[in-house]
Amino acid sequence: MNAKRKRTKKRGNPIGVIVGVVLVVALVLVVGEIALRMFLGKEISDGFREAEQSRGAVVSEDVQTSFGSNPVLLALLTSELGGMNLKTPSTLQITDPRAENGAPQIIGSPAADVTLTDVDISDTSDPVASRVEVVTELPPDLMIAEANIRVSDATGGSGNIFEDLVSSAVRLTALTPHPDRGVLTAEFSGGLATADLRPVVRDGGIAVEVEGGSVLGVQAGGLISRFADAAVTGPAQQIGHGFTVAGVEVTDAGMSITLDGRDIALSSVSAIEYR
Repeated sequence: MNAKRKRTKKRGNPIGVIVGVVLVVALVLVVGEIALRMFLGKEISDGFREAEQSRGAVVSEDVQTSFGSNPVLLALLTSELGGMNLKTPSTLQITDPRAENGAPQIIGSPAADVTLTDVDISDTSDPVASRVEVVTELPPDLMIAEANIRVSDATGGSGNIFEDLVSSAVRLTALTPHPDRGVLTAEFSGGLATADLRPVVRDGGIAVEVEGGSVLGVQAGGLISRFADAAVTGPAQQIGHGFTVAGVEVTDAGMSITLDGRDIALSSVSAIEYR
């Protein structure tokens, strides 16, 4: 009788064994999922750091990477990653944006929030996202520097000698955001003149509407418009290769741009790179 009881105890509970195995497998999958997410996040962050440093930028923060609720391990079987989000830090270094001692210099990239949807990873060397959305904010100093670089480079090409002489002396020295009015107030040469610049989305790109202002009698249709286009549309062109502009907004920190791209190979995503 006692021997029979002992044999029964040794058999154990089959349901308990199954539950134990399931828990172990689940634990392994959870650990594997976490490890894979950490690995991918580190690879992305390291790649961003190397790319920025190769261009002379200083990277003081890591990229924040999120893969949402979809299992990343499953993507190894389906070759499709549901989606991911990257928050890249600003690495901008802008020297002499107002061109007081020569031409401004721009190094690095503005911060960006990048969302990728339905990423095909069958080609692991160059995955393709069915949709990429990039939201980036351009600070005033970046737009000021870009305007002074572009107008200086183009001086002499307007066909108007007086305008060319004025543009060689005039600089954009301030851009003050007014989110309540949706404009950036531009100041030229320390207060020589001012004008309101209103960024708008037009035909998949950014255009700027100039409201008022003149510099030494040169109306907005000439010099001020050249500065306005360089300040507002110039940076957008630099960061938006292969994308269309879905939205633009004046914020307290400058100008926020939303870019949208379809069927974008990750190797060609230049929206978070500047210059």
